[in-house]
Amino acid sequence: MRYLFELENVDRAVSATFGLRDINLRVAPGEIVGLVGTNGAGKTTAIRALLGLLHIDSGEIRLFDQPFEANAPDRAQRAARGRIGVVFDSCPYPGELTVKQAARCVAPAFPQWNNEEFERLTGRFGISPKTKVKELSRGMGMKLQLAMALSHDAELLVLDEATAGLDPIARDEMLNMLAAFVSEGERGVLLSSHITSDLEHIADRVVGIDAGSIIFDMPREAITDAAGIAHCTFDQARSVFEAAQYRTAPTPGRNAGQPAAHAELANLSQLAISTPRALRREFSCDVLVADRFAFARDFPAIACDRATIDDYLQFALRGQRTL
Repeated sequence: MRYLFELENVDRAVSATFGLRDINLRVAPGEIVGLVGTNGAGKTTAIRALLGLLHIDSGEIRLFDQPFEANAPDRAQRAARGRIGVVFDSCPYPGELTVKQAARCVAPAFPQWNNEEFERLTGRFGISPKTKVKELSRGMGMKLQLAMALSHDAELLVLDEATAGLDPIARDEMLNMLAAFVSEGERGVLLSSHITSDLEHIADRVVGIDAGSIIFDMPREAITDAAGIAHCTFDQARSVFEAAQYRTAPTPGRNAGQPAAHAELANLSQLAISTPRALRREFSCDVLVADRFAFARDFPAIACDRATIDDYLQFALRGQRTL
């Protein structure tokens, strides 16, 4: 199996001003993919399209190597969804049901439902089977959903802001469970989260979305291990931009993208996503660079710190490509 799911060139008009545009998103077996973006960026809409809860206008969705979308026959939808565990940002079960009753309602939808595993997980989470759903805190409601998702031998977990209501200890426990989940068999996780520090611990790839479009799809280590934020004066920032532009600009006898001939520029590394991106401060300018170690060799006088996923998203959204 090449991918557990794949959205390929998916478009969907949601309103006059918002929709999914040319979305390409996938998760391979053994992979945890983080989906990040601001509120209203399209994360939940993309997840709804993936789950067949939203009709698409164009493009293709494949689940477990099979075409899948909202118009798929009921039998095909049930079969595909039976292989997916889902955790939403709020508990979807009727509040008057007890935990045990909620499980009884959910179990028939999953051929591989394992009630012993469900009882084990709810016991581990400290959830009493007699507690009514409406009496659970937001964090405990998330844990109940996770217990449901892990009790039917799912191959793909899809979590939409699932760690938002958890305290730090419970978040660490959930992240450890997700890491253990993908380590066993051909399994994968799509995790949408505003808490990007969680993704820094476990994600293999990070996908950024804004205004319904994918703005980057990067290996996590390319962001958290390699990328950096250079703290520049305005003159230093202009020098960084000029060096990068010179390195990739065509000159007589040299194709675009080949190293510059000048000795002082010849060894400059690629400095950012495609070109540097800058955020102006009141008295300085921060520049996103792709390789902070190479940047430190090329510009030893400029301080350059490690980037976070939050940094990378901020520069992708607001960074200037020119100065």
